[in-house]
Amino acid sequence: MISDEWVDSSPCIGEDGTVYIGSQSEGRGYIHAFGPVESNSPPNVPTISGETNGKVGEEYAYKLRVIDPDYNPISFYIEWGDGTHTGWTFERDSGENCYYGHTWYEQGNYTIRAKEKDTLGEESDWATFEISMSKNKVYINSFLFQLMQRLLERFPMLKQTLSLLSV
Repeated sequence: MISDEWVDSSPCIGEDGTVYIGSQSEGRGYIHAFGPVESNSPPNVPTISGETNGKVGEEYAYKLRVIDPDYNPISFYIEWGDGTHTGWTFERDSGENCYYGHTWYEQGNYTIRAKEKDTLGEESDWATFEISMSKNKVYINSFLFQLMQRLLERFPMLKQTLSLLSV
């Protein structure tokens, strides 16, 4: 049951096979059309925005937005430039601001690429966004500290030798 109100309506079938049904809610009249989709345009190229410079080992969020000319729901496919990708994301509304996060683990310049697909299978062209990741001293120091701890755990003699040298 859609409504607890009585709706007096007669369906009408157009020449192209579209079925039209009227409805009413809170004193307003609406007409609904059901029929074959005659055309579907691909989504527009998305916009990507976010940090252009970052540090290795930290997560960054990027905003993607696109409007589908037919206002169909869309899903994104994002390549992060480091050999990883999202695959097709779950569907979002056309025009919605969508945020996706990623962490890079190596210093360098990367190109984020993203495109959309609407629910009828049409895909947009690729959008690109250039970023640069620099060394993160905290991340590197933490990595080196963990590496040193593992070495000392695996080689107890090394730990004893180092403790004798520090005296």
